[in-house]
Amino acid sequence: MHSPNPVAADVAEHIRSHLDRLSPNDRRIARRLIDHPVDAPFETAESLAAKAGVSKAAVVRFATRVGFAGFGELHEALADRAR
Repeated sequence: MHSPNPVAADVAEHIRSHLDRLSPNDRRIARRLIDHPVDAPFETAESLAAKAGVSKAAVVRFATRVGFAGFGELHEALADRAR
């Protein structure tokens, strides 16, 4: 199933590894994160949703679908990766 600690892996690579199993909405979120790595750590669920053209709930569901406990954990992983 999902890696137990996706934070340990490169976040973009981790997300890429799920692309073929994602819905079109999830792919839009993934592309936004992958294509804008400098902005990604500063996104909120709301801002990411607006930029990807999806709902905030879709962003939260995306985070869990790619193996994080929720958007907070995904956001933390992106911020850690940026440091």
